[in-house]
Amino acid sequence: MALADDFLGLFQSQQAQAALNDLSPTGHVRLPTFSLTTTSLRHVKEWLRRLEDIDNRRFREHGNYVADPASIGLVDSTSDLPSLSAAGRQFLAVKAQVNGNAARGEYELLKILYYSGIQHPERVADNLARKHEHLLRTLGEFGPCEAHDEFLSRPSLLVVAEYLASFPGAIARLCRWSRDELVDLSELTEDEFEALGDGRSPQFQRLCKKVAGEFRRAEDRRLHHVISALLLDMQTRIVGYDQPIVAIPPQFKQLVQVADLAFRAEDYTEDVDIWYDNQDLRIARRLDIRVAEAGLTLDQVIGAAIAAQTQPPAGRGVQTARSQARSRRRAATANARITIMDDTLSERAEDFVEKELLRPEYGDALVRAGHRDGEVFALPDGLVPGADFYVLDGADEPQAFFEVKAFSGTLPADISVTRAECARALKCHEENIPYTLILVCLRTLTVRKVDDFGTELAGMGISHLSQFTVRIEATAA
Repeated sequence: MALADDFLGLFQSQQAQAALNDLSPTGHVRLPTFSLTTTSLRHVKEWLRRLEDIDNRRFREHGNYVADPASIGLVDSTSDLPSLSAAGRQFLAVKAQVNGNAARGEYELLKILYYSGIQHPERVADNLARKHEHLLRTLGEFGPCEAHDEFLSRPSLLVVAEYLASFPGAIARLCRWSRDELVDLSELTEDEFEALGDGRSPQFQRLCKKVAGEFRRAEDRRLHHVISALLLDMQTRIVGYDQPIVAIPPQFKQLVQVADLAFRAEDYTEDVDIWYDNQDLRIARRLDIRVAEAGLTLDQVIGAAIAAQTQPPAGRGVQTARSQARSRRRAATANARITIMDDTLSERAEDFVEKELLRPEYGDALVRAGHRDGEVFALPDGLVPGADFYVLDGADEPQAFFEVKAFSGTLPADISVTRAECARALKCHEENIPYTLILVCLRTLTVRKVDDFGTELAGMGISHLSQFTVRIEATAA
C-alpha cells in the first residue's frame, strides 16, 4: 500500500492532477511515447524479420503487418503491393551487423530515421518528430537523482518515465525516491503494477493499467533509444574534425552522466571514438570515416619531422655552484598533459591505418604485427618486427616497415619509442629499407607521417636506450 500511495503522490502538482483528470475514465488511454516499439513489433529482430518478409513479398493477414513499419517510414504502403522504403532498405542492409545486438540495432535505426537525410512522407515525418519531441520532454522532466543509474540498469523505470512525462512534475518527484523505492517499483509484475490503481480514481486506474501493459515489454529499447539519441546528438555537435565534445548535452545530463556513456557507448556504435583526457569525456568521429570521405591515400598524408633537441640544457641563467639561489624551493607548475587512458584506441588507430591506407595499397603483401602474436616473434634477421606492419616482396623478404603512433592534441607532440622500434628503424637505415612512422591524432582526426624515421634516429646517435621520447613537429599546414 505504501508504494501505491507513493506512486499516487507523484501527481500532487496542480498541473499533473489536471492532466490526470483529463484522461478518459473509460476506453483506451492514449499517451505520447518516444519509443519506436509498436503493438506487433517490439524487438529489433522482429522489425528485421518483418522487413525481410515484406521485401520477399511474404505478407500475413493482420491489420498492423504493414501499418506498423510504415508508421515510422520503413515501408511504402501507398501502392497496392507494399515495398520497403529507402529507410527500410538501409535498415535491412545492416541486418548482419545488428542481428542479436539490440543496442546497435536501435542506434542504426535511429541513425537511419533521423540522421540519414532521407525525406520521409509528411505523415511519417510528423510522427517521428512527435516522438523525438517527447523524448526531449521526458529528459527535460528529470531532476537531480542520487540513484539515477537505476533508470539505466532497470529500464522498466524508463517506461514509467516515458508515460509520466505527460504529467508535469511527476518525473522530478520520482527522481526524489530512494534507491530502494525505485528498485521496488521496477521489480513489480504487470499485475502488481496495475494493482497500484486499486481503489483510486478511474483515470488513475486506467493510467496504471496502461503503464503495466508496457512495463515488461521491450523495456530495454527505451534505454537503447536514449543512449543512441545521445550519441547521435553529440556527433552533430562536432564542428569540423577538431573539436570533440567535452560534455553531455544539457537535456541528457540529469539522466546520463559521463561514466554512464563511457561505459556503454562501445555497445552501440563504432562511428565514434570516446576517451578520457584526464579531465573530460572526448568524442570524435572515427578516423576511417574521415579518411574514407576525403578519399585519402598514403601518399597524400601530410608530412611531419622529428625535431632534434640540439639546444644545450642551459637553464635560465648562471649561478655559482654554491649560490644560495640554488637552495630555494621551486614550486611545481601545473603543466597540462594529455594521456589517452583507453588502450584499445592504439589498436583502433592501427585498424584504421590498415583498412584505409595500407591494405588498399599493398594488399596481401602487407603483414600486420601490431597487437598480434607476431609482434614478439623474431624475423629471420634475428630482430622482432619492431613495427606494426611490414611489406613483403616476391621472395617474402621485408621491403618496408610502418609504425603507427596514436596521440591526442596538436603538433608538436612527444611520442614514445621502444627499443625494438629503434633497433628496427636503425637497421632499416643501414639496409636502405623504408621505415615510415604514421601519426594518428585522435583529437583532430588528422594523419601525418615521417617517411625516413630510421635516418632521423641515426642522425641523433641513438642506439642503446631501452625507451625514449622524441618530439614530432609539423612540416606543412
